[in-house]
Amino acid sequence: MTERATVSPPKPESKMPMGRSAMSRHRLDAGRPGCPPIATQVTVSRASRPPGGPYAGDLRHCATGRARGDRGGMGYEVETVDLQPQPAAVVRGDAELDGIADFLGAAYGEVAQVLASEGLAPAGPPFARYSLHDRSFGIEAGFPVARTVTPEGRVVAGQIPGGHAARTVHHGSYDDLPAAYEAVEEWLAHNGYVPTGDPWETYLDEPDVPEPRTLVHVPCRSLRHA
Repeated sequence: MTERATVSPPKPESKMPMGRSAMSRHRLDAGRPGCPPIATQVTVSRASRPPGGPYAGDLRHCATGRARGDRGGMGYEVETVDLQPQPAAVVRGDAELDGIADFLGAAYGEVAQVLASEGLAPAGPPFARYSLHDRSFGIEAGFPVARTVTPEGRVVAGQIPGGHAARTVHHGSYDDLPAAYEAVEEWLAHNGYVPTGDPWETYLDEPDVPEPRTLVHVPCRSLRHA
């Protein structure tokens, strides 16, 4: 069953040092990896990649029902979904904060070239999954595909995780994406869930649209059924 609630995003001043919240390892900082072109295209502009990075903050502004947020009246509707795993073609690696944009640009370009050489088309929009390391970030970036890709260069077969996840859609600047993660974390805490893995972002629009949409997934489980 899908559960839904609308959560208001916190104000920018709610940012706190890394480690203050349960999901501090699963936060992406202001300055998104610039969204790549939609998945039906095989050319990727490195200049438009959003810079990713971890973001740590605590969440104080949560509301149920149809609450409105602080940023321009925008609220986040959070829902839980059960997902089927999906094959993906990805590039994996580590990057420091100031190198994430270049990593993503190169990764999407390499994956697109391999898919074209194998006669495959992306089966959905591009995505990126992040994990926090000591001084850098683990990144898995690429496209979902209909079948397992043959490894070539840095491009390998991957998978978009299945299972239970909380998700929300962020509309607007990548710089404001931390609010979406905070809304999800607040929803999890208030509804008896805990995160169980690294989150991922799916970029639904090209970055030059007025309000690009970013779909945020956070794997989770319910404490009530533990």
